[in-house]
Amino acid sequence: MSGNFFDNYKKFVVLPQEKEDACKKEYRPQDYERHFIVTLSLYDPLISCWKEATKHEVAIKESLGRILRGFNEKEHGFYHLQLLELTEDKPYLVLALSCAIKKDKEQEDADLSYIVGKAISNSLYNEECWYRLIGEKGRIKRQLFYCTYKEYTI
Repeated sequence: MSGNFFDNYKKFVVLPQEKEDACKKEYRPQDYERHFIVTLSLYDPLISCWKEATKHEVAIKESLGRILRGFNEKEHGFYHLQLLELTEDKPYLVLALSCAIKKDKEQEDADLSYIVGKAISNSLYNEECWYRLIGEKGRIKRQLFYCTYKEYTI
């Protein structure tokens, strides 16, 4: 093989396109069919309010923000999660979930269970160390949150 085999490689260079940043796109509620208010509280909590999380070396707002941004980027156009309430002296947080497609009640429950149970809870539990905020019972069940939700209608 000759040393000049790849001399004309520049003709074949294709620059990667920048990944479209879905988080920079403006959230438009009218693009989604249904909206839900989701309330999450810790399962088997070791803390009585969010400000106590610093004792366990967990930065609640920052870590939750990273997980929500990642979720919204990945699920852009299908689902959108937005933090509505996270008060340091309260033991729960409130999210808004927007869904692009209207589904039947059973599928809706399954989707919400997946989003909260897998996409959000697992990420917070593993990546952001929120397991430090729950007791042994929660760790054995690998359950981070109690979850309630209600459809938001105007």
